[in-house]
Amino acid sequence: MIVDIPENIGKLLDSALKSRGGFDAGKALHTLDDFPHLIVEENVMDLVVHQLKVGALGNRVIAARILIQLGDPRGIIHLTANSLNRHPYLGIDQTKSSTRSDGWLIRWAEYLTDECLDLLIADIIEHRDAFHADVLAAAPQELVVPRLLELLGHDRPIATQAAYALAYHGCMEGQKLLESLLTERDPRLFYLALVALSRVSDPRLIDLLRSIANQQHEIFYGIDRSWLKTALVALAFQRLMVQDQSLNSPFLNVMQRFYTSNPIRSYSHREHLKYQGIILPQGYEPELFLLQGGQVTWTADFIHEFSTSDDRRKLANIQKERLLDLLGRIPEEKYFKVGGSYYSWFEHPSDTRNMTSYYLPEIKVRNELDDYIFAATDWIVNPSRYRLGNMREWRLLK
Repeated sequence: MIVDIPENIGKLLDSALKSRGGFDAGKALHTLDDFPHLIVEENVMDLVVHQLKVGALGNRVIAARILIQLGDPRGIIHLTANSLNRHPYLGIDQTKSSTRSDGWLIRWAEYLTDECLDLLIADIIEHRDAFHADVLAAAPQELVVPRLLELLGHDRPIATQAAYALAYHGCMEGQKLLESLLTERDPRLFYLALVALSRVSDPRLIDLLRSIANQQHEIFYGIDRSWLKTALVALAFQRLMVQDQSLNSPFLNVMQRFYTSNPIRSYSHREHLKYQGIILPQGYEPELFLLQGGQVTWTADFIHEFSTSDDRRKLANIQKERLLDLLGRIPEEKYFKVGGSYYSWFEHPSDTRNMTSYYLPEIKVRNELDDYIFAATDWIVNPSRYRLGNMREWRLLK
């Protein structure tokens, strides 16, 4: 990646972070989020910290993330605070936006402290619609398990989240509660229990997964949403396949079936490429592993949960070979025209013209071949940094 940083970057950051309205401040924060080493002046650091108090939610989250990368303990505390129904320090109601909160907090779960965990648990107890089980399932085990065991003594909605998180920490003290949820007609609780219990090697659960995969379970009689039926079936198939020892590589088989696609499959995309002067051979069908894929579990979550380091290395090598084959047919200056965020984490995998709405306009970035390869494989090698959580659709399951 070639990045041109102007000599007066300190002044530019200072001016943008002091601006009203938050738009220019957002550009400055995006710049620092990707290049935190640019904070060399104390006043810029002070302005980033100030965003934790005055910025819009998105800017507060990015400011917290910058501090985490710099090793500042305030970062994880404020990232947690911005994930709650009510901000504990600013008193702001975040009920509507907190539906997305696990997605930005789970990626930094390893940094959660005692204070963070107490805030998350208090939120679950106070707000019955709060859901932080995925984050608690990813939190440091030595800190969170004792707290989760205590939560099993609370009423059912709270104990359910504790049982789910405990299952991910290898503790089955909540297994009976999870099994009881499988007898209910509440699709949300059924889905949660199924996800947690599918981690257990138990013949009864294998039979349950088969009945769901074949749509023979009674839960289907109480569901009138087709997408939810599809999600349950796909979830059951995934969990069955990944445990099927008769397959040569169960994990890779699931990835090939559920998480691959042709990034230029559609007629409109091919016509757009043709308009750009990119003509690919007739019948050429590249298949890439998709970051934004999966009918049920987000790709990075599935990889994080079920793969070994050897699995991830093999998968990344396959992805690299396929991407090189695709990009080898395209002029370098037009790499950004194919696929983008479908198979990589690039939010703006384009030329510098489109980066001005993301970074400060004075920052010039040009991505090279290695950057495209890294962006398409790093989420495979290091999936924890790209997770959203298995239960990200918790409120939609109502």
